Amino acid sequence: MFPKKYNDRKISEVLGEFIQSNKRIQIHHELKLIQDAWQSEMGDMINGYTTRFFIKNRRLEVTLTSAPLRAELNMSKPKIIKLINDKIGTEIVNEIILK
Repeated sequence: MFPKKYNDRKISEVLGEFIQSNKRIQIHHELKLIQDAWQSEMGDMINGYTTRFFIKNRRLEVTLTSAPLRAELNMSKPKIIKLINDKIGTEIVNEIILK
């Protein structure tokens, strides 16, 4: 019959290579990481007013339903970027646009 082939690679390595090779999956994966970081760092109150996330070219667009909250978060954009990137462990977000 056929000789057995052994592959001594971790599944995390194989999945990492697959995600990096497929741009569409990579963007979806990054968006999921950002959403999880946003939910854990911003809390339930801010997350309740958040309706949409969109990322393109390291620019995160977040849609909020509360204008006063949007104004408050606009003043602390650098802190939010740092919190999200620190939570993810890599620098994915360079700019935040609050709508």
